[in-house]
Amino acid sequence: MTRSAIFGGTTPSVRILFVFVAFLLVAGASIAEQSSNMASAPLPASPASLPIVPTTPFSKPVAYPSGGEVANSLYMADVNGDSIADLIALNYNSDGCETANTTEGTVSILLGNSDGTFKPAATYDSGGFCPTAVIVGDLNGDGHPDVIVLNCDPIGQINCPSASVSNVGVLLGNGDGTFRAAVTYNSGGSGAGSVLLADFNGDGKLDVAVGEQNNNGGTIGILVGKGDGSFQAPVSYDLGISAAHAAVGDLNGDGKPDLIATGCIFPNGGACERAMVVLSGNGDGTFQSVVSYDLVPQGKIAIVGDLNGDGHADLVFASEFAHPPRGLGLITVLLGNGDGTFGPAHSYGTKGEFTDSVAIADINLDGIPDLIVSSAYTNFSSNNEGRIDLFIGNGDGTFQPSKAYASGGNASQVVLAGDFNRDGKPDIAVANACADISCLQGSVSVLLNVFHLPTTTSLTSSLTPSFVGQPITFTATITSTPTVPDGTPVTFTANGTLIGTGATTSGVASVTISTLKTGTHPIKATYGGSAIFNASSASVSQVINKYSTTTTIVSSLNQSSYGQPITWTATVKSSGPVVPSGIVKFGTLGSAKLIGGIATLTKSSLPVGTYAITAQYLGDLSSMPSSSAELDQVVNPAATTITITSSRNPSRQGQSVTFRARLTSFTGAHPIGSVTFTAGKTVLGTVTLVSTAATISTSSLPIGTALVQATYNGDSQFQGSSVSLNQTVNP
Repeated sequence: MTRSAIFGGTTPSVRILFVFVAFLLVAGASIAEQSSNMASAPLPASPASLPIVPTTPFSKPVAYPSGGEVANSLYMADVNGDSIADLIALNYNSDGCETANTTEGTVSILLGNSDGTFKPAATYDSGGFCPTAVIVGDLNGDGHPDVIVLNCDPIGQINCPSASVSNVGVLLGNGDGTFRAAVTYNSGGSGAGSVLLADFNGDGKLDVAVGEQNNNGGTIGILVGKGDGSFQAPVSYDLGISAAHAAVGDLNGDGKPDLIATGCIFPNGGACERAMVVLSGNGDGTFQSVVSYDLVPQGKIAIVGDLNGDGHADLVFASEFAHPPRGLGLITVLLGNGDGTFGPAHSYGTKGEFTDSVAIADINLDGIPDLIVSSAYTNFSSNNEGRIDLFIGNGDGTFQPSKAYASGGNASQVVLAGDFNRDGKPDIAVANACADISCLQGSVSVLLNVFHLPTTTSLTSSLTPSFVGQPITFTATITSTPTVPDGTPVTFTANGTLIGTGATTSGVASVTISTLKTGTHPIKATYGGSAIFNASSASVSQVINKYSTTTTIVSSLNQSSYGQPITWTATVKSSGPVVPSGIVKFGTLGSAKLIGGIATLTKSSLPVGTYAITAQYLGDLSSMPSSSAELDQVVNPAATTITITSSRNPSRQGQSVTFRARLTSFTGAHPIGSVTFTAGKTVLGTVTLVSTAATISTSSLPIGTALVQATYNGDSQFQGSSVSLNQTVNP
């Protein structure tokens, strides 16, 4: 029957539901890394948006074509050896297996780039029809990942879910992201189910376990690997339940892989009662007898992991509906006791319908596992977009109520977690049966983790206030849980200018400087953040003071006489290790530059008087100003010496005689003023000094010997003085 015949006149919503119900299943995932270049063109966003909860901690979903129709399973591995996570999607390529199929299932390889984007899908035949599960592992020991697919219908016949003999398709990897054609193996059972990988017999070679559902009940088939990519004939175990949604894990802590499956039993032909069976592994490829548990949570076993940190395997169940036949979904957690038994069930409602798949990852980076759950629809009657629920773990195996996010596609299936952009945080990917409501192709949506751990930064100074030139250590402490990695850079600025960069050790970074100038400086330490941690910063005010100083002054000559040179010496001393520099002012007399902390000023022209002189140090970048005590500088009039000469001695009566008086000062200053000449009691005259000399002529001296005297009268700067000679006058 054709697609149009199957869908008939149904609405697009009903069409999506029909496709989805045909292959509800779960697949495992492994975490890898990433890198590369060209990305596939993302699909347009689904027209049915999900406005309920902000997208944090996830980016807006980016959907990539799955390379086929009805993408129903997803796995992650590095298939080309570039240390970048790649995605392996499974495409049903059919509306359902209730009718004869004409299109074989496909495996699509989406090679990852280092930025969280993916290259266009490269597609391979899965080896059969109606593929239901995919997993990746190295089956032939060549170091290259191989792809293993469970095909529900190997030949495209009618009624695949229960009537067909299923097969396992193996696509051996070439190590470069390409694969050989599928080689198929009998699965040992029939119907849809799960495919698992583990070394069940301890020979170091991967084996395959296939959980299947058929008309006669559920089975698990074990295909022991030969190590060359092929398998021994399957050995099947009857589970005694109708369905076989299976998972693998060490449930009893003996180091050997065990198998667990969920399904229905029908007592007396009545309604389904949920049941769980455990096959404890013997470590040699065989298993102990089936142990059955009744009254288990509804839904299928979705994943095995340690949810409370006790080292024991715990179980998570996914139920399409909390209250069938319709409504929101449900997940249920059973905490393991470590001996193969489990504690009471704890259930959590999802915010989507047809809940199908669960992944475990620490999304909020607190070291505690969280649960990521996919549901096919937000609300089938009004919103066909898939739903992602995030349940934040409390660390004890319990979880907070979910926060919901749009999946980026319709009829969402398997969800997995891994680091797609190499930032150290788990991102999520989900396989969507329908890229949009038209359901013409499947898609894989990627939601990058944009959550950042909060940090706070505190900043301290080793010395504040401090003095200029002193070493100061600024210490920044970045507080976060967990601690930021050692070697994380922290920048330190003063007044907005970089003064150093420190690297963290146990969250602490520091720099030491001694070059800050005086004043108040805003110091800021900035942790720039990372892909995992938020940025933060802190500031302190650093006060840099100048050193105090003392200034003293001494005079080279006190008291002094007018005209004598006087040298004043100012000595400036600092309270710190620096030698003061700069200028010293000596009152109003002048200023001088400090050399080695000493400044001198010499003057010889101070008028007579008493001067109060203070040496005032003006300060520099390191030293405070200071002033000396007052120095009283006394300047006295300078003493003078006068000499007198006669132009002729003796002379004759009536002859003209010239007397010359010359003055000197011991200070070298030139006296000014006048000289009075007398002869006996007779005043010959008063003459003004010219160039320290005064002359007078007379012809009126009487006969005899006259005492001629020259008297310097002095002035404000010079003391007076006198001298005489005997002038003989002959007839």
